[in-house]
Amino acid sequence: MYKKLFLAIFSTILTLNGAEQDEQLIEIKPVFDTWQLSYQHPLHGDSNCVGNSIAKVKNDILFVATEIGYIYVFDLKSKSSILTKNLGSQIRDFDIVPGIDAIAVADTRGWLYLVNFRSGEILNTYKKFAPQQIKNIIYLPIYNYVAIISGEVVKILNAETFQDVYHVSLSKYGSELYSAYLNPFNNNLLISLLNDKLLTVDLRTKNIKSENIDLVDSIYFVDAKKYFSSLKKSRKLQACEVREDKTYFEAVEKEIDGSIKYCDRFGLLVAIASDKGDIEIIDARDRSNDIILFDSKALSSEESAMSPEHRFAFKRDSNEFLNNLKFSSTGKFLASGTRRGVLRIFDVELGLEVLSAKLGYSISLIHFFSDNELLIVTTEGKVLFLNY
Repeated sequence: MYKKLFLAIFSTILTLNGAEQDEQLIEIKPVFDTWQLSYQHPLHGDSNCVGNSIAKVKNDILFVATEIGYIYVFDLKSKSSILTKNLGSQIRDFDIVPGIDAIAVADTRGWLYLVNFRSGEILNTYKKFAPQQIKNIIYLPIYNYVAIISGEVVKILNAETFQDVYHVSLSKYGSELYSAYLNPFNNNLLISLLNDKLLTVDLRTKNIKSENIDLVDSIYFVDAKKYFSSLKKSRKLQACEVREDKTYFEAVEKEIDGSIKYCDRFGLLVAIASDKGDIEIIDARDRSNDIILFDSKALSSEESAMSPEHRFAFKRDSNEFLNNLKFSSTGKFLASGTRRGVLRIFDVELGLEVLSAKLGYSISLIHFFSDNELLIVTTEGKVLFLNY
């Protein structure tokens, strides 16, 4: 139950090196109960380290890699630093290899490194990919493989030895890479190509299925054979189901300003967001016959009291180019973050925005510990904990 309308404005002023004058405030403006900035940690004190970053969380450990070559590893439970390492070259992408306490890191030269994230020791280096630009690294835990993906080829390597296992030439399918995704339930790779083909790479059988579909901007996997995908050109959300090696597509028609760039799902609800910042929550049912797609399990009272018909929409005030869209674990809250550093939190049950915070720098990660605690990482290297 909410308390009375909270009228005060909580403002915390930070000095952010390199920020523009009007982007130097962290302003947290709650509508109801106060979201508190409970803890913050700068990953570095050197303003020269500012740059675009990629952040991921695994087993209560935060991993951050910056565009200019720094790797940071941070223990979220103890709120202490594990590693700070300058790789010496611009980082393009990374993924976590948890079994050996390592991360696989690709730089802009096309080199791949295996780095122990506790000691900083470089365990292995793979240079055969150079001079191609590595666009994505995806760790495949079932097989202990790592996929390194460029515009032209997908190479599968042993995650520890970097020995070649398998490769897929994208030029064989007449185009280059647009986006790549891992199906976490079966370790298949979904590769979207610029010529509107979608490749499903089954690494168990080495089988590749090619289908014609719009460019895929984001995917949410329900299980091994069911997923939602947002499509760039048609601005549609599709429910996709693989049956007898054929994929069936159901379009969930939504008019939205810009391309659908991100999607996340909780129960029967799917949140979609445009690249310009519009956010909408819809139910996962076919509009023509009102049949619920995927026959999702009923929401328990512990998860949420929402009905499947619930919707809400948020129209941006200005261009807020989104980086993140994330439901809390119970579906009570939805958070979004933008390239201009605007964090918003919505109460999904009430359909209201309950927090607006201007963080000054682009938001590279949003991670809910619970409904009551939220982790934010900004590109200039601040780790922020918010409590409700």
